[in-house]
Amino acid sequence: MPYKRKSAELQTFALVGHAICTFDTIHYSFSILMLFLAEYT
Repeated sequence: MPYKRKSAELQTFALVGHAICTFDTIHYSFSILMLFLAEYT
C-alpha cells in the first residue's frame, strides 16, 4: 500500500512539474512575441 501511495504522489508531482513547464514555455513565447512586436511596430 505505501508503494501505491508513493506512486500517486509521484504522479501528482510530475503533473505539477509539467504544468509549470508548460506555463514557463507559454510565458517565454509571449515575451518573445512582445519583444518582436516592440521591435517591428
